[in-house]
Amino acid sequence: MSMTYKDCLDENGQEIISKKAEWLRQVLAEEYGIETEEQLDQALEELEKEWDEIFYPSKEVS
Repeated sequence: MSMTYKDCLDENGQEIISKKAEWLRQVLAEEYGIETEEQLDQALEELEKEWDEIFYPSKEVS
């Protein structure tokens, strides 16, 4: 059964950090196919390059 953000909250509405981390890992895996830290690092690197190309088009991207 998939978690929702509500599953990350205690009875007072405060976030349970360990549950939030579990939920975020689930979202990354299900929505983006990211299951490892290496995949996350690669996706971040790709997004940073894309960002640079959009906002700094004259900047040479290595």
